[in-house]
Amino acid sequence: MHYFVNSNSHLGFVSYIDSNLPKDRILLNSYPTPAVESIVKSIIARAEEIDTDIEIIHNCLNNSLEGVVLPRLQIGIINIPVYFEKNYCIDYLENEKNLVDCKIALEKAYGHLKEAIIVHDEWEKVYIENTDFNILDNIAEEVCMSVVPTTHLNKTSIIKDRFFGATTINGAFDYCGEIINKINNRYFIKGRPGSGKSTMLKKIIECAKNTGTDIDVYHCAFDPNSIDMVVLKDFDTVIFDSTSPHEYFPDRDSDKVIDIYKRAIKDGTDEKYQNQLINIVSKYRSDIAIAVKYLNDANENCDLLNKKYMERLDYKEFEKIKSVIVDKCFCNSRML
Repeated sequence: MHYFVNSNSHLGFVSYIDSNLPKDRILLNSYPTPAVESIVKSIIARAEEIDTDIEIIHNCLNNSLEGVVLPRLQIGIINIPVYFEKNYCIDYLENEKNLVDCKIALEKAYGHLKEAIIVHDEWEKVYIENTDFNILDNIAEEVCMSVVPTTHLNKTSIIKDRFFGATTINGAFDYCGEIINKINNRYFIKGRPGSGKSTMLKKIIECAKNTGTDIDVYHCAFDPNSIDMVVLKDFDTVIFDSTSPHEYFPDRDSDKVIDIYKRAIKDGTDEKYQNQLINIVSKYRSDIAIAVKYLNDANENCDLLNKKYMERLDYKEFEKIKSVIVDKCFCNSRML
């Protein structure tokens, strides 16, 4: 399974590291990307040899390998990005020009994502004003009854917050397809911005918590306050927002579609507000594109910083460190 625990959002850099890594964890501090990927790939290779579960965490800036969780072995490892404000940056790097420029570019990117959320609110307003909320409440109740089994598992839910996608240097990218392909019971929510998809998912989370099922909550990378996907792990069920930029279509007979637009939004809303929506979408995409440009600037500075790191790296010493890290993930006591 692949996912992100960090996001470049309109709220800035948002992290759910603590929600996803087990208590037994290894935190790498500001390691250069090539070194991180070398460590992660070695752990993945060892995990595949013993056929244990693997969760692969990606960097939200450039989609590189950032960490790995081994659920059955109850250990995880992740690199803390050098630009993350809560990292423990090595003293000589604090005023390093590439790091300073990287952080400046990120702040500019977040500024344009803030502009984009304002435009997105206008987009949502069009549909909010044309939604029948009584019907929407009925749909939410129907879905909860259909999706969440009444069986109580006699345990407390473990809830993990994460992202299936990210706003990266290449624009919106997601692992949604990879996640849902491994789940049997799939519900595709269709709608529009502001049509109640996230609200419905939040209600499902509340219902599911009462059963004791473990829940993976996938937040919107652009707006982490919004929910895009809920996985009810003990019931092998996923319910997700299947609209752009992460639009997927049913391809199994058992797949179910929940079309909020058809059921709860006034007929002809898209057509009535067509010109207004064209302008809104154009402005929104423009702000996102500018944000992506600044994310690229930040990444270029990270690459330059990585190059400086790697030039100073003692490769023999690094191989020793990597060996110790990998062995710690698979020590004999953990296999009992």
